[in-house]
Amino acid sequence: MKISIITAVYKAESFLRRCVDSIIAQTYLDWELILVDDGSPDKSGNICDEYAAKDSRIKVIHKVNGGVSSARQMGLEFCTGDYIVHADSDDWLSPIMLELLSSHAKETDADVILFDFYRVTNGKELLIKQQPAALENIQVLKDIIGGRLYASCWSKLVKRSIVLKYGASFPQGINLGEDKCFLASLMKNSVSVSYLGEALYYYDATINEESLVRRITKESMESGFAMVSYLEGLLDSDFERPISEIKINLKIRAIKSGLFSGMQIWNLYREAYPLVLMDIVKNKSLTKKNIQIILSMVGLYWIAKFI
Repeated sequence: MKISIITAVYKAESFLRRCVDSIIAQTYLDWELILVDDGSPDKSGNICDEYAAKDSRIKVIHKVNGGVSSARQMGLEFCTGDYIVHADSDDWLSPIMLELLSSHAKETDADVILFDFYRVTNGKELLIKQQPAALENIQVLKDIIGGRLYASCWSKLVKRSIVLKYGASFPQGINLGEDKCFLASLMKNSVSVSYLGEALYYYDATINEESLVRRITKESMESGFAMVSYLEGLLDSDFERPISEIKINLKIRAIKSGLFSGMQIWNLYREAYPLVLMDIVKNKSLTKKNIQIILSMVGLYWIAKFI
């Protein structure tokens, strides 16, 4: 059983070797690594070629820069494994990751396998469990969209035949929340889900979150709104609440970013206002008194007194 690892590469010269070396060090040998150089202006492309020249299991695709979604989609179209997992260029894998995943896949024949990971911040490791409340695809997808499970393709092993069967893909032009879009396009269908309670991946939160801060631009915010529109068009009304939560958070983040001004700010506020209000009032876990306190804290005194 071959496992394909897909890694999108962009401006990764300072940490790419750590990622690739962790894949080469796997105890399981039947794998292929697809390195997609997304037009990186640094030496990342050369590093990819260097590894490919030494190991025939490593393939390199050089492409014009188009964003992480286009890079991951190209990797999907190029890979040949029975199962697929993604790895970010600034993270690394446990040496037994592929061995344990392949064994679990053979035992369960699951379409999607979730597993735990370590969140690494300044050298400190924090175990992040990814055990779903129920091994049912729609419930798992709700937890992913709602943020109760990580919406990361690097913490999920996926059967390639299922990806092909349902045409699951990374929508082009969406480079914020692209994993949510891919997983939604896959898991809204009838797929079997399993969970392996082993931490097998190391997520470098220090590098990733510094990168995320740098990526907060007007374009990334607009990409986030495009992600919400994509999910609204793809999923049914059962997902209205978790998608609404994403929309609220994005609009508040956009307002706070300082990237918008004038009528744009007013429109964002006008759109976010009823969503926040509706979310507060509909929250069944809040008492009447707590709702009044929250509304008062956000300046909605005139509404609070009528609750």
